[in-house]
Amino acid sequence: MRVVTGVHRSGTSFVAMTVHALGLEFGDHTAFYAADEWNQEGYFERRDVIDLNSRIITGFPRTTGRFRSMWSQVRYVLQPARASIDRRAEALRCEIDRTADGLGDIFVKDPRFALTLPAWHPHVQDVVVSLRRPDQVAHSLKRRQRVPLWVSYRFWNYHARSLLALNDLKVHYVDFDVLTSESPGAELEGLARFLGVAAPTTDLTLALRARFVPDLKHFHTDVSVDLPRSTRQLWEALSARRDPAGSA
Repeated sequence: MRVVTGVHRSGTSFVAMTVHALGLEFGDHTAFYAADEWNQEGYFERRDVIDLNSRIITGFPRTTGRFRSMWSQVRYVLQPARASIDRRAEALRCEIDRTADGLGDIFVKDPRFALTLPAWHPHVQDVVVSLRRPDQVAHSLKRRQRVPLWVSYRFWNYHARSLLALNDLKVHYVDFDVLTSESPGAELEGLARFLGVAAPTTDLTLALRARFVPDLKHFHTDVSVDLPRSTRQLWEALSARRDPAGSA
């Protein structure tokens, strides 16, 4: 299996859409989580994978049953410890292996993979990570989830630390802001090179730009925004891993 991930609200859905447009498969779209007002183009997320990842992180599925979904969200915001995630992953080992075997070599997208990839590691060929400035992510999380900004930054940090631990996987980092800018060419070419597919044509680049809905960025900030120190340090470390040439 191949994975698209990143912090929630970091542009993972658009990156998945881009990967799909470059000719890579995500499997049966009827298995996907439904589009909504926050993502009108859809999430490219399989419900079975969301639920399994959620159970690994929180002990509860995310899309099955209102009560269990609520507890999944509450526990997620409380940021379960790495040891707890690892214990649940071990208990679910057979189910993880069975699910991964059923997925084959298609792409699977879920921000939760940022925390659960160690559990899927034996089955993962490569990983595409969407990077987006943490202030934009934090404000978007605040707007959607209605949590205080300091909680949003802690949530970003939580995922960023796990992403930085992905040292033994083949990973390519995509700058979401560049990918959705007026000049995404180099970012698209680097992604295509990493995926081992042909560079996108001008028509494909224009088609992707047409499908991107700027209003769905939900929050824009000036680059001079003063980030919390821990967040800035993590952001600088993640940004340093980005390789626009796609040679990672």
